[in-house]
Amino acid sequence: DGIAKLTEYELKGRYNTGDYKLVAVYKNGNVSKEAKRSFTIERTDLDYYMELPEYTTKALTNTTIELNLTDEFGQQVYGKTKVSVKIGGKTVVEAAEVIDGKVNITVNTEKMKCNDYYMEVIIAGNNRYNERRLYTYLTIIIRDATIEISPINTTTKGNITANITVKDDDGKLVNGGFVIAKVNGKTLKDEDGNTLKFNVVNGKAEINTAVAGGLKAQDYDLEVVYSNDKYFNRASEISKLSVVKTDIKDLDIPNVPINTNKGENTTIVTQVYDVYGNAIEGKTKIAVKINNKSVQFT
Repeated sequence: DGIAKLTEYELKGRYNTGDYKLVAVYKNGNVSKEAKRSFTIERTDLDYYMELPEYTTKALTNTTIELNLTDEFGQQVYGKTKVSVKIGGKTVVEAAEVIDGKVNITVNTEKMKCNDYYMEVIIAGNNRYNERRLYTYLTIIIRDATIEISPINTTTKGNITANITVKDDDGKLVNGGFVIAKVNGKTLKDEDGNTLKFNVVNGKAEINTAVAGGLKAQDYDLEVVYSNDKYFNRASEISKLSVVKTDIKDLDIPNVPINTNKGENTTIVTQVYDVYGNAIEGKTKIAVKINNKSVQFT
């Protein structure tokens, strides 16, 4: 009857909003006729769709947000748009570009304190899609650390010395925080009674300190404790520290002739020091030999 109907035809491809021309072509044998009519594609107010997971990130690391957007009908989003990220109400990513609904966004969270945060992802609208705001939570979790101790054996009057290495739970060297040391459970302190703290820089700390009154010659438990409350749990490790007796420095006796008469005693005056230059404390015995024969032991 001279009528052809085309209804509910789905346009294939990607079209922006705007005016277009529809061309109808009639053919019958050698007869061909065209008819044109304008029509408008209007915005249908499609919404972005995606459910964000809750994110958990270790302290001192960044967080990656992966976006794969569809529309409300489950069709893949196409075109370009921008996305911003807020954490705790503060913008941390601004106007990152999204192409065809896909992007990986790196959020700088490595300096954030360990806590729970409210996170908002804002996807800008364009000529196809409405703006969409997605909400989720970000948890920054505290880390664990491991300690390696390399004690250097010392003497009763020497310093306590040890090289310390601190690593995180990924095996990487830690930068920041400090260690303290305990000998048989007693914390090392300075002359004013303050706990000695040794800073950790690029995973390393060096303990090198004297102990008031010295140590007896024996083995001790050397405990090292790492502290960095902002990013790490408290960590500790125990190693053996061996203390041996301090050597006495050779006696400095004046090399001059000693004249005496038979039947008379001779007095030799000297000061006894250890190898560190400290005067020997307490009582000890000294033997005197003449012609390699002991003549006095006092």
